[in-house]
Amino acid sequence: MIVIALIAAIALVTYKQVLETGLGQLTRTSRQRLDFLTAVTGQTLEKYESMPYVLSQQGSLVDLLEHPGDGARTQSVNAYLKRVQEKTEPLVVYLLDHRGRALASSNSTEPGSFVGHDYSFRPYFIDAMQGRAGRFYGVGTTTAEPGYFLSYPLYAHDAGQSTTSKAAAVPIGVVVVKINLGDLEKAWSDGADEVALADADGVVFLSSNSMWRYRTLRPLAPDVQKALLQTRQYGDAALARLPMRASKPLGSSASASAPPKDLVYIAGDNGTSPLLMQTSDVGPLSWKLLTFSKTEATFAGARNVAIATGSASALVTLLTYTLWLRRRRMQERQAARVELQRINDELEMRIADRTQVLVDANASMERKLSELSEAERVLRATQDQAIQAGKLAVLGQMSAGIAHEIAQPLTAMRILSENAQKLLSAQEVGEATDNMIEIGSLCRKAGSIVSQLKGFAQKSAETFDPVLVDRVVSDAVTLVRREGESAGIEFDVVPPVRPIWVLGNDVRLEQVLINLLRNAIDATKSSPLRRVSVCFSLEPQHVILRVRDTGTGITAPALQRLFEPFFSTKTPGAGLGLGLAISASIVQGMRGELRAQNHSEGGAVFTLTLPLAPSDRDEETT
Repeated sequence: MIVIALIAAIALVTYKQVLETGLGQLTRTSRQRLDFLTAVTGQTLEKYESMPYVLSQQGSLVDLLEHPGDGARTQSVNAYLKRVQEKTEPLVVYLLDHRGRALASSNSTEPGSFVGHDYSFRPYFIDAMQGRAGRFYGVGTTTAEPGYFLSYPLYAHDAGQSTTSKAAAVPIGVVVVKINLGDLEKAWSDGADEVALADADGVVFLSSNSMWRYRTLRPLAPDVQKALLQTRQYGDAALARLPMRASKPLGSSASASAPPKDLVYIAGDNGTSPLLMQTSDVGPLSWKLLTFSKTEATFAGARNVAIATGSASALVTLLTYTLWLRRRRMQERQAARVELQRINDELEMRIADRTQVLVDANASMERKLSELSEAERVLRATQDQAIQAGKLAVLGQMSAGIAHEIAQPLTAMRILSENAQKLLSAQEVGEATDNMIEIGSLCRKAGSIVSQLKGFAQKSAETFDPVLVDRVVSDAVTLVRREGESAGIEFDVVPPVRPIWVLGNDVRLEQVLINLLRNAIDATKSSPLRRVSVCFSLEPQHVILRVRDTGTGITAPALQRLFEPFFSTKTPGAGLGLGLAISASIVQGMRGELRAQNHSEGGAVFTLTLPLAPSDRDEETT
């Protein structure tokens, strides 16, 4: 455990060091790209910075502001602004009067023209009317297209040309240039990092990830929300907060290679590693340019190096331990050779002594095995005699029912034969023939009963063959049915879903079932509900037969001694108490099991479990 902990510590220290170095390198690389993007963004913003001022010096724009209703001047200014827009490629250039209404625009002839619309609520108009250049980014209220708005005030011709005179004068209008910054987003999308541009309030308005646009980096104050609503800077955007949370600190080192603190997770990002966030100020409106560098490769590299270091440490440790073990094994083998030689010498002396003892013990064991074999033969013969005696005892107890079963077809045959004689005398050959056919059927029935009795009574050899278990159950029920029905007992035998073969002896299995059925009949005779049921349950290797009665059940003391020889719960003279003991012995000989228990709804249940024949198992498997 100590070695494992040491290897883990080495791998962990290596992981932290490599990760710190990698994140430090990533920080420097990301900062270089951020500085480049900041410079490009600043140049893009400065490109049109002086354009509103240049346009404010155009006398035709002032003439239109001084003569707002002049159609010729309006048409001339619209054409001029259109040419400016086509050459310098801003989105739109337009002229506002002192009330904020657009008098002319480069898109005057296009759908969604700015002419006639009121923009007095826009900050860029308010700033210009206060005598300073206006700058504003927002979504257009007319076209719904976002853009960067630059504005500059225009003064009347008589306001003078000096800066002092203009400062005291009131602007008569504002010229506005709307710039499209969408090209920046397209350029950002080509890089591996995510890039976003946020305003001074923390609202992201440009991003390489379109899902981040118009999301906030932090909660907005109520007054900021109110101002954004008044200026409609971002239209109807919900301005929900970007789901961003800080990552746990990775280290406390203050060196240049220490991991930066600006590691964040953003919900919805597919990566499992945090993003490295860095910011830079850009533009005159205190905008923040943010880059989010992916750190999966850095973390994966640190993990790989840590795994390699841990594996190398484990390999060196394993080799060192192997060499130590090898040396120790050589020493142990040398000592073992010396000890083995001593033991061999000692063993040879003992072998000579033990050999004679074994010879004597072997002769004694042969005599005992012979005696045991003879005792087993006598026991098997005694058991067979007990089984045969049990069968004959059952036949004797069933004699009344059997006699009735045979007497019925004999009586019917006598009556039918007498009728046949009379019918033949009367020349009724057809009806006489029917009587003879019925007599033949009754003879076969009586023969079947006698055949079953002979098969049950004969002494069976102890051989195991495939036995059709449902046929054995049917024969057993047939032999005891008369006895049960004479006591008003109903038999309920649920046949199996398919023929089932077990490995056993059909005669002995029939003897077991007759014992169980007769015990169930005896237990049910005095019950209000008199029913004996037999059902089958099939398992992959066994079949289970359950014989249930509706009697009073078995007491707890009787359950413990139920299969003991000469133990009986019946009245004296009603039985010897050998039926269940013999049945259990027969079932054990078939590699099965016989159990007894009380049913939850009353009465007793005897469960007989027998192994399926190999052919039946194969059929069940397929």
